[in-house]
Amino acid sequence: MCIRDRTITEAIGHSHNRSSDAFGMMRGKHLHMTMLGSLQVSETGDIANWIIPGQKVKGMGGAMDLVACGSRVVVVMEHVGPGGTAKFLPKCTIPLTGKGCISTLITDLVVWRVTDRECSSLSLKKALCCPK
Repeated sequence: MCIRDRTITEAIGHSHNRSSDAFGMMRGKHLHMTMLGSLQVSETGDIANWIIPGQKVKGMGGAMDLVACGSRVVVVMEHVGPGGTAKFLPKCTIPLTGKGCISTLITDLVVWRVTDRECSSLSLKKALCCPK
């Protein structure tokens, strides 16, 4: 959803900050949780969200900083992509943003939480399933 042409009301207590301040918060490990969208997520907790295959991009922005800053990483995405393509895969097929960094995956069908951080592959627990 694009908010470019919509009016936004600033609530009491809101704040604005420069990108340099935002990167300072990330790199200084001041964030407790990061919520991101993703193009693909692997069953080992990898995230790939910065490049769309076949399209030119200027760079990945702050996504790598966000997943590497030590905060809890929550990924929110649609369960399947265009044409029914899988987005939750055994292994990501596009370049990774972060490796083994996801704490929780939320899709339009299911919520999974990491239950065992000691394993080399994530142990995911099906917490909620609500078909459309």
